[in-house]
Amino acid sequence: MVLMSALIFILFLTPLIFFHELGHFLIARYYGVRVEVFSVGFGPYIFKYKRGETVYAISLIPLGGYVKMLGDNILEKDKLPESERGRAFAFKSKWQRFWIVFGGPLANFMLAFVLFWALFISGETVPEPRIGIILQDSKFHTLGFRSGDILNNVNGQRIFSTFDLATLNEENISTISVSRGEEIIDIPVDMTKQEVFKEISSLFPPQRAPIVVDPYQQVWGLSLDPKEVDEKISLIQLAELAEKSEGEIYLVKAKEFTTKERTYDYSSVKTIRIDRGGTDEFFSSLMSQNYWPVDLMVKGITENSAAGKVGVQENDVIVALNEKKLTHFHQLIEYVGQMKKGESLMLKLYRSGELMELEVFPQVQEIDGRERNMIGVYTSMTLSPLKMVKTPSHGYFVSIWKALQRTWETTILTVQGFKELIFGDVPLKSVGGPIAIAKVAADSFSISLSHFLKIMAAISVNLAIINLFPIPVLDGGHILFIAIETITRRPISRGIIEASLKFGVSVIFVLIFMALYNDIVRYMNS
Repeated sequence: MVLMSALIFILFLTPLIFFHELGHFLIARYYGVRVEVFSVGFGPYIFKYKRGETVYAISLIPLGGYVKMLGDNILEKDKLPESERGRAFAFKSKWQRFWIVFGGPLANFMLAFVLFWALFISGETVPEPRIGIILQDSKFHTLGFRSGDILNNVNGQRIFSTFDLATLNEENISTISVSRGEEIIDIPVDMTKQEVFKEISSLFPPQRAPIVVDPYQQVWGLSLDPKEVDEKISLIQLAELAEKSEGEIYLVKAKEFTTKERTYDYSSVKTIRIDRGGTDEFFSSLMSQNYWPVDLMVKGITENSAAGKVGVQENDVIVALNEKKLTHFHQLIEYVGQMKKGESLMLKLYRSGELMELEVFPQVQEIDGRERNMIGVYTSMTLSPLKMVKTPSHGYFVSIWKALQRTWETTILTVQGFKELIFGDVPLKSVGGPIAIAKVAADSFSISLSHFLKIMAAISVNLAIINLFPIPVLDGGHILFIAIETITRRPISRGIIEASLKFGVSVIFVLIFMALYNDIVRYMNS
């Protein structure tokens, strides 16, 4: 599994690095600069091949690359003999140096455009834009949204994925149309695009598998067919299907249960009746007959946690907090998170058929730079596979326009994200490094190839913008030097360049360290 994730990570990152360095390379060659090395990766060479004046190489560390040009060290340009200065980077005009430096980010923007264009012209395979679990006291519930609603139209524009919502070229959302079963419902809203996107993105995934647990901690699969438990159907989708049935549903006993694998005993089947009227009635019927979604069963307990101190055990079934009945684990997280410091809660749970009440004092922990109340239990959440939908092809010319729009919108979103990070609206602990990128790459690859390519395009835009930051040693730092030279009409002094480069290297190392530290903390807490 680790090897596969590593291979996917390399497959994901290599095109981004290659095209970035190719942008520098091609424009340098166009302006007659001698390129000595073109390397994908850093460190010792794994493979190298020399053609003409250039060594083409693949290096050991696949986290970047470089193009080594004659005279690219400005501090040593005076050491170059007169005969070679015509082919040296440092002796090219400001305009030529600008384009050579800007060629890398430009190539990343172009790669993103090409990937988006290919997805639009071929049609994408994307996860169905199903809204996650909505709490009854939330703003979305008040507006009229319900858990499991499928996004249909936003301001009259067809939506095939939540990414379409993020890149919608309208800032204010007035109406969202959703599919609920066979019904299409128009819901008036008065929110910005960013507010809607953040709200939907924060909702807990709806695709819980149709699996429940009873007071004796026995796990059952829910089905409309006594001969098959179809885990491709989520619990919410099953509730919708049960609404159309005669109200009967089957429970098939699980012989073995883990969050990744289940086997069922089809000789041990029960039949229960479900009240019709919607998902709320569906869950109420289940709970009144002593069956709860399996994510309410405790999978594990954090060492020295609040829950562990009062005796909560693995496989306990948590059914209520302070008399508030639970239908999913996310309610527990939300309820505990909203408590005041020092408050206690009464935890109701089943263990071997016995209903128990335990008083728990949540502990305050820092997560992603924010203090949160936690009791320290892990869920037995089991997810159904995402339902995928195929978007239609937009044709050759329309796809060009849409790809330009999506590249621009992705750029705007990326810049806004960095702005929030710089001004402290988003904690620095949210910054991810190579481990986070590897996880995103592996997750997107497991969903679909088009989702993988879409994420690759978005990261390509991120890479372009990061490289344009005005930090010495990055492309943006070189562009800043060129701009200063243009304004002052004289070369920057050697002392300023040396100090700036040292500062730039220090900043880059701090950012790398912070990203790696955040990755390690997330990995340890996962």
